[in-house]
Amino acid sequence: MYQLSFSFRLKILDRMQRAEAAIVNAQKLNPLVKISAVTSNIIDTPDSFFESFHLIILSDATLSLMLRLDKLCGEKNIKFWATRVSGFNGFFFCDLISHEYTEQSQSPSGAVTKTEKHVDYVSLEHALSSKLSVKEGISIKKLKKLVSPLFFGFVGLLKFEMEAGVWPKEDEEGLKKVVYEVCEGYGVPKELVDDKLISALAKQAATEFTPVAAILGGIVAQEVLRTLSAKDAPSNNFFTIDVFSSEGSVMAVGVEPEAKKEDKGKQKEVMSMDTEEQDGVLILD
Repeated sequence: MYQLSFSFRLKILDRMQRAEAAIVNAQKLNPLVKISAVTSNIIDTPDSFFESFHLIILSDATLSLMLRLDKLCGEKNIKFWATRVSGFNGFFFCDLISHEYTEQSQSPSGAVTKTEKHVDYVSLEHALSSKLSVKEGISIKKLKKLVSPLFFGFVGLLKFEMEAGVWPKEDEEGLKKVVYEVCEGYGVPKELVDDKLISALAKQAATEFTPVAAILGGIVAQEVLRTLSAKDAPSNNFFTIDVFSSEGSVMAVGVEPEAKKEDKGKQKEVMSMDTEEQDGVLILD
């Protein structure tokens, strides 16, 4: 009931899950789009259920479920997004497998040129087992301008939950150990992620602030619309947001150099919101 009171899209009814409660008002936004709710435990849902969708958006799930659905989506050529909000921070991962889009540019004379482009994405499993190419001797200050410390914090947070079966809450030292292991795995110095960030992630791990969820949801919605319209390149492949600093960062983790060059224009992009509706989408909360 506490969660329901924070969203104007939810109608409070007895014994109703958030998905069911949201349908009442969400359907009014576009009566032509069919919206339905699945109330069964998603973990127990068979793979065959997901195969009929064109794209899947998974929110606030465990890392094991993210890995499972991303693998399935890769096998069935389904676009996949995974998102999570923890306190004042959030992230999304996207795996579009192989995506084609049109890039439009305009010359000083006013001539418009449209270029067909192609970009490949990597699986979540591959991204989590990759190494980053970091210049030896680079300072932490300069490194923070190239990569997001929040990314390593979130990966550590998800891995902590997968290994311990619970969120860290007050176990800051336990989370710090996992985050440092993540940094070592990616080949970046552990000093990149400071104690203040680790403390915030630990204490707010299971907390979802509605304003942060709204901001991240708007960004993901824009990415989905950009993908479906095939206009301009969607982000590839991790995005993190810190609402305190009002900064969002895109990191192409595990992506081949050619794909990074193809998607260069998307790095450190400031995003705006669009408002349109699309069908054939599964949103899992």
